[in-house]
Amino acid sequence: HDTTSIKSLDLIVCRIGLQGAKALRSVFRENTTLCSLRFFHNGLGDEGTMILMEGLAVNTCVRDIWLNNNAIQDKAAGAIAKVIETNKQLRSLRLTCNGIGPRGVRVVTDALLKAKSWSCLEKLDLYGNALGNAGVKAVARVVKENLPHLKIIAMDETATGLIGHGALTEALKYNTTLLYCSSSLTKRGEMAKAMVLKMLRINFRLMG
Repeated sequence: HDTTSIKSLDLIVCRIGLQGAKALRSVFRENTTLCSLRFFHNGLGDEGTMILMEGLAVNTCVRDIWLNNNAIQDKAAGAIAKVIETNKQLRSLRLTCNGIGPRGVRVVTDALLKAKSWSCLEKLDLYGNALGNAGVKAVARVVKENLPHLKIIAMDETATGLIGHGALTEALKYNTTLLYCSSSLTKRGEMAKAMVLKMLRINFRLMG
């Protein structure tokens, strides 16, 4: 079959395995029309994800990459970072409900900062990863740098405490582009939550 003209690829609960990932790597390397990739519940793990990212790192047309619920951990972060650094068309990166921790998210955010001048990323979804305070602080660095296109960051259910939320609140004081930023808070963090919402409302007025 001709795979060079595929525009979107949705594989939900297909359990493609490493052989499937290797086959798709070849497709991604050759395809010049793929805009959307949605892989949910495929159990890719780090190894499968790294294989896919090898193909996507040379594909410059993919705009949306959704890798929800694929048991991705810190080991694959470098491969994901490579795609961020090389794909200037990437608009949405969803890594929802994986196992990425502080070390992995630091690698991803380092790539975003490196690509600041050319990145078109609009949405970063880290919902359901074990970021902790250190991970949220890494994301806060990106928030503070005002990436021109980044409008949405999702970080609910990321095991974050007041230290992380404090760093995020402080970063938002310098941000004029972000319109939405979600992050779970305990009752003790209601004041921090109020500050985050306040800063986002200021951004919204500035952008509006």
